[in-house]
Amino acid sequence: ELWLKILKLPLPRDRAALRPVLVLNDEDRGAARKLAQARGAIGLNPGAGSRWPAKQISPAKAARLLDALRIFKRPRMLFGGADEADRNAEIIKAASPGLVDPGVSHDLRSFAALIELCEVVISTDSLAFHIATALGKKAVVLVGPTSASELDVFGKGRKSVPVGGCECFYRPQCRREESCLETLSEENVLDAVASLLVR
Repeated sequence: ELWLKILKLPLPRDRAALRPVLVLNDEDRGAARKLAQARGAIGLNPGAGSRWPAKQISPAKAARLLDALRIFKRPRMLFGGADEADRNAEIIKAASPGLVDPGVSHDLRSFAALIELCEVVISTDSLAFHIATALGKKAVVLVGPTSASELDVFGKGRKSVPVGGCECFYRPQCRREESCLETLSEENVLDAVASLLVR
């Protein structure tokens, strides 16, 4: 939007036309084909890589959220990157059975194809959120130490922000004993998901 203004080009009437676009091919979808039972899933990406620990939710909270998502009677898929293997194993152990675990060792485009299987993606402000947006998926972004006003769901999602916001903007580590993301209620996230599923 800023570049269009700088270049004095017209803004589209529909803001969704401004979203980034990611186009996948059949080769990219190879790993996702093996998880056809997960089509229409609600995906959760609770991490944010090793650079941004303040952006991630704890394994215990992720497990509680995955359990709460059972009310939607859809497959539940857990996402993460290679450096989150131990965290994801902890989440799987704590959550109720029945999760779809695609693993954490996918290349970027295969990871995107797994996200493409989902009807809704719940993610911290991380790569998974931006991929979901670029694929035109419905997304709930859990916003912690980044600015919610800088994130756009392009009419296909919700931003879930802790009450009182965050005191640690753009810091990799949280200064609080309990991070602001831990204070986000499961009910808040479930309400956001429910509002997207009825559309």
